[in-house]
Amino acid sequence: MPAAQSSREDPLDLRQHLRYLIHCAISLKVNNHDEQGTLVNLSMSGCGVEGNESFQGGELLTVVVHLPDGNPPMEIALARVRWVRGDKFGLHFLHLQPEERERLLRFIDALDAGATH
Repeated sequence: MPAAQSSREDPLDLRQHLRYLIHCAISLKVNNHDEQGTLVNLSMSGCGVEGNESFQGGELLTVVVHLPDGNPPMEIALARVRWVRGDKFGLHFLHLQPEERERLLRFIDALDAGATH
């Protein structure tokens, strides 16, 4: 698993959860249309994405993250586009199945352990 870095170095960053820098494939599903992108950071409440699709703020998506942990992709049943800047955008996770939430927590715990050692 790649080493992760926390992106909460800016004292003005008021995010609720630490965001970890990580790059992996992500699939975005909107109205039966699939787009591919690259996840560039991840937290318990959302992620940053680079992609070719131009999404609108407030748009609702289903997200499939291909984590580099060797397990099947993780699905976030519902996420909202929070911001868009060119080909980059931020997603806020609105609904994860309990087992997916637990998996995300374990993955982030592993990133945190790697970032602090």
